[in-house]
Amino acid sequence: MSVSECESITEIVTREGGEANDDEVISFSKLSYLKLDCLPRLTNFCSGSYCLELPSLEEVIVRQCQEMKIFSHGDLRTPKLQRVEATEEDEWHWKDDLNSTIHWLWEAKL
Repeated sequence: MSVSECESITEIVTREGGEANDDEVISFSKLSYLKLDCLPRLTNFCSGSYCLELPSLEEVIVRQCQEMKIFSHGDLRTPKLQRVEATEEDEWHWKDDLNSTIHWLWEAKL
């Protein structure tokens, strides 16, 4: 999945009308590749407190998403993921889990 060049998008997964339940699970079982590029207002992939399962995710690229401080606010399961790319010339990064890595990239302003 690739989401690119949108000035107004602030999150990818959202719930219309009401708060998410901590017990709710959202699963993208076949998603193996995710690229978020040139999304200047994106703050997170999922703001709800859902359990987000991405069992096949192996590659994440996050470029020019200056406001993205965290990937997801709920439980996050990415058993195959071990790296995130932040720029085209960049090496891969990993800081224990996807949320920690995204936050580290935001702090480093990559």
